[in-house]
Amino acid sequence: MIFVCMLLAAGCYRAGPDGAAPVAPVTSAPGSSVVVTPTTEEIRPPLRTSPAVGKPPAPAPAGSPYQVRYGWGVPASLTRIAHTVDVPIAPPPAPALPYLVEIHAADHPEGSPGYSRFSFYFRGAFPSYQVQYVPRVTQDGSGEPIKLTGNSFLRLQFTPAQAHDGKGRPSIRKAPGSALGFPTLRSYGMAGDYEGYVTYGLGIQVAANSGQVMPIRIGEMIRPDGFHVVAVDVRRG
Repeated sequence: MIFVCMLLAAGCYRAGPDGAAPVAPVTSAPGSSVVVTPTTEEIRPPLRTSPAVGKPPAPAPAGSPYQVRYGWGVPASLTRIAHTVDVPIAPPPAPALPYLVEIHAADHPEGSPGYSRFSFYFRGAFPSYQVQYVPRVTQDGSGEPIKLTGNSFLRLQFTPAQAHDGKGRPSIRKAPGSALGFPTLRSYGMAGDYEGYVTYGLGIQVAANSGQVMPIRIGEMIRPDGFHVVAVDVRRG
């Protein structure tokens, strides 16, 4: 019952120094669990509840290297990167799910190719997530489009995840302004934080009337301070 209440205590909040060395373009990283699903429907797997309710989580690893989970490509179809999460990840009053605490954005023109990076910093564990280019990013629940600067739009959804603490207050403590202003990555916005799903949209600018779509890359790392980082790279041109 406590876990269910935590999930229903939804809080919305808008929200990388992690300049990892560029990686050669690949279609998918060896050993990654990337599943490309030819449908626009959302994938909503059931959450797996751990029988060890109230057991403190294991200490975070000292750190892990940057790992590519989706190589340079265009996710025109729904693409999902899976992680197994036993919930709750910690006893009350701690958040029951992996929770978003920071957002970072940085431009890397020195990369080969150059890219702009948008990073999600989670505590507790890596959630699964899915990504896709869409005609517009809409608010979970209402279906209203969120305001994004750009002419192409990338939708990301994390689950199980939350962006609020155990009392329903926003858990994000650091984030840039919604207008990013990088060459192609122009803006971002939250589209939902409800019932174990956290959704964001990225606004990307491409040449008008060109039919161009910017390739993206997704990588992960566990920092020495315990942050579980999901980094989305957008090509600069």
